[in-house]
Amino acid sequence: MRVDELIKSSPLTGPTARLDTELLLASVVDKNRTWLATWPDKVLSSDQVLSFQALIDRRVQGEPVAYILERQAFWDADLFVSPSVLIPRPETEALVEWVLELGGERIADLGTGSGALAIAIARELKDATVEAFDLSEDALAVATKNVAQWAPGVSLHQGSWLSGYQGKAFDVIVSNPPYIDVLDQQVASNVRRYEPDMALFADEQGLKDIRDITQQARKHLVPNGWLLFEHGLEQGDAVRSILSDQGFSQIQTRQDLAGLDRLTGGRL
Repeated sequence: MRVDELIKSSPLTGPTARLDTELLLASVVDKNRTWLATWPDKVLSSDQVLSFQALIDRRVQGEPVAYILERQAFWDADLFVSPSVLIPRPETEALVEWVLELGGERIADLGTGSGALAIAIARELKDATVEAFDLSEDALAVATKNVAQWAPGVSLHQGSWLSGYQGKAFDVIVSNPPYIDVLDQQVASNVRRYEPDMALFADEQGLKDIRDITQQARKHLVPNGWLLFEHGLEQGDAVRSILSDQGFSQIQTRQDLAGLDRLTGGRL
């Protein structure tokens, strides 16, 4: 079959159907989407058609394209991802921008997952020391691969947030922790099915890990250091209260790239 015929015959539906189809097809022919548009009448081999159909079948079942392709763009890096880590979202880049605005010599990323935040920060703040933490060995294996390719200077640590960490204090601590209430039934089925539970869900109405991080961060921030979170859409008030109760000031909630109140931070 030809390229254009395969694209038109795709069973995918929804707002990203065309994009998803083209990304999967481009991966099969080892080209980019521009190539597909330039050569719509290119005839693919039967093996290529079968490979494409197998990928489409996985997508029809709800598996995210990023996991199928094992790649996801974030900031200026094309990161390796697996079901061991959350798929980095473009909206989280607003958290990177906030860190860049603050600057600092020492920065920590808690719950690094794929390493997306730490890598983006390190690539911009080239003189800063960036350290990334995650409890999951599998997640750290993914982060290790990405760090080696995109930001070799980032140091990786295994642990529950900063518990047990004995290093120097940080100027900025940033985290995109689990913040979905374990009882929340509104989570998209493909997210619940494919992305790692330990990176999504938290007790205490989704706030337990934010509370734990805030308590631990007080011991690992320099005077006037900042703690920044990504959190749920309706958690701004609660996160501001948690920061205030732990002695933080200049507390503020900001919007992500989608214009939603999803980032809150404070100064110790």
